[in-house]
Amino acid sequence: MRAISIQYPWIGLILSEIKTHEVRTRYTKIREEIALHASKGMNDAAKRKMRSLDDSEREGLENITVRKGKIVGFATLADVVTYRDESEFKKDYGRHRVDFEKHVLKRPEFPVYAWVFEDVHKAKETVPFKGNAGFFNITEEDYERARFGTR
Repeated sequence: MRAISIQYPWIGLILSEIKTHEVRTRYTKIREEIALHASKGMNDAAKRKMRSLDDSEREGLENITVRKGKIVGFATLADVVTYRDESEFKKDYGRHRVDFEKHVLKRPEFPVYAWVFEDVHKAKETVPFKGNAGFFNITEEDYERARFGTR
């Protein structure tokens, strides 16, 4: 199964279903269920987001425990939205939760893409796994453990 690493706090916002669109610089043709991996690290944009959470985001994160460096959930990658300019990007803030001025590159290059997640659910058991940039594969055993718990 394919997996994708996402930094905290965004992974928590996805698991709490506050964030449905994951902003990426690349388009993908993939449309299938994927595993969600919580990155161990946080870049500057993630740290800025932590300092600027709104009340609904803060409340959503309070109800989610995210174990960094682990498979923490699953979602169907259902679609990709293309943002061709700043105004389109800003209009969709409620879906992607990325503040243009604070979190996008200083000189953004459009288009920017949002991977649309549906049917998001938490792992029954979080499974340690080394993440990677872009898609990576998890083993069938790790999928079964995360999806259904230890058997």
